Amino acid sequence: MEIVEEMRSFEADHKPDGWPAVKMRQISALCDEAERLRAEMKPEWDEAGEAKTLAAAAEDADEWMALIERLHNNGRGPWKFSHPDSLQKLRGSRAALRRFLTPNNQVERQP
Repeated sequence: MEIVEEMRSFEADHKPDGWPAVKMRQISALCDEAERLRAEMKPEWDEAGEAKTLAAAAEDADEWMALIERLHNNGRGPWKFSHPDSLQKLRGSRAALRRFLTPNNQVERQP
């Protein structure tokens, strides 16, 4: 992240539409950092199906919570919640996960 600090330092000496002198290596380093961060946001699983990134773990968690909600709604097995607010908490957790996953899905669609 040193490249971000280096590029930010140009703001002190230049107006927003100014032309700071930069070297191609600085631009390349900034692009490399952006690509690295974008790659970390993509869901990825290993050969055994285990999540390798936080985004993949969040997608897995959302699938499990969806299953639990379906089992509860269908009244199957021991999946009936004992506390009345549990279902609402589960739905709130899924909504939070979807907010996290949405930017990741948008990143995947970009060329």
